[in-house]
Parts: sequence; structure tokens; C-alpha cells
Amino acid sequence: MANNWLWAMDEIEWLRKSSGVPLFDIVHFNWNPNFDFLERYVHNLYERLVSTYKQFEMTQEYLTTRHVLIATGTNSEEDLDFAIGGGSTTREAACTHGMGWALSGILDKIKDNPEPFSFRLFIVGYNLTYDGGEPSRLFGKCA
Repeated sequence: MANNWLWAMDEIEWLRKSSGVPLFDIVHFNWNPNFDFLERYVHNLYERLVSTYKQFEMTQEYLTTRHVLIATGTNSEEDLDFAIGGGSTTREAACTHGMGWALSGILDKIKDNPEPFSFRLFIVGYNLTYDGGEPSRLFGKCA
């Protein structure tokens, strides 16, 4: 897998400037937790994401969100996993599904080939819906 770290950081910088509200900004550089800790950390993080999006589903505090999640191996300089997406918060599962797969992918790769890695999760919320107009970049690069 290619290294998308610099592109992801550029995307996060753009999202910071896009009038959204940062909801999560988690960063770990050259992180090397033992696998049991990482497994618990990922489980707790995903539970927190699901809980947050279920709350948005009920309250519609933020109508849309955009996220960037990336983990890159320090030694290999390859992406362990990479997820970017966004959309309406009317369905929690639609918002968290890709992030869940990416977190699971990170665990699988670290279990098979332990190495220090850098991790970034950035989520921004918006009080707008996508009506086909600006800001089109918010929803143009979902992967």
C-alpha cells in the first residue's frame, strides 16, 4: 500500500479551514504500543465513535461529518490503513463503517508485522447538508 500520509495531512489542513467544527483530532507519532493495549485502544475508540455518531443521529447536532484516518508504518513507510469519507449523520452505521474497517486493518497488520507507526484520526462536523453546491470538496473524495 502506498504512503498517503502527506496527502492526508494536506486534506486535514483543508478541513480545518473549511468552517467545520473539529470533533476528534487524535495523533500518535512513532507509536509502539504492545498488541494487547492496541487492541483495547482500538476497541474503545471504535465504541466512542459509534456512541458519538448515535448521539448525532438522534440530535442532528452536526448534520454532516468528514473524516480522515491513517496509520503509516515508521520502518516500512507504508500505509497500514487509510480511510477518508463523510456524509450525513442520519445513520450511525454509514458514518462509522469505514473507520471500523480501517481500525481493524491496522490491528491485522500490526499483529502480522509489529512495527512502530504514526496514527491520525481527524473528524470535523458541519451544520449543513450537501445540496449539490459548495463545499463540494467535502464529499468528492470518499474512499
